[in-house]
Amino acid sequence: GLEAQHALLKVLEEPPLTTCFILIMRQGSVLLPTVLSRLHLMTTHGVTTFVESFAFNTFLAASVSDRISQIAIVTKNKDTETLGSLYTGLAAWLVRANASSVGGRSRLLWCESMLTLHGASKKMLWEEIALSLPVAKRGS
Repeated sequence: GLEAQHALLKVLEEPPLTTCFILIMRQGSVLLPTVLSRLHLMTTHGVTTFVESFAFNTFLAASVSDRISQIAIVTKNKDTETLGSLYTGLAAWLVRANASSVGGRSRLLWCESMLTLHGASKKMLWEEIALSLPVAKRGS
């Protein structure tokens, strides 16, 4: 948010001598121009880590009821690390997924975009994603 960026700006303007800041942000994040002017930007476009891919692929392979249970647990525990890994995995999966092969793709894209908004109900959005993702057929 803006208040946090203004607080960060004060530290960036006069950092301790031996301090190095590494800021990690999702693509599309908006920063104040004064904050941006003090940063060296590096991107990892198109790169997902093994952990993020594993977390999302496990979620994708699960039954709908298991997905819903997992979302209930991670949101109740405010497990932002797992939710972040699921989000990154979902974003990468949507890029790779063929538009014609995924029913409800526009719904998934909408949910993905809403997850980035402050105040959005993450639990409800992830439940919608859990319901909208294709389900692997058992025994085939």
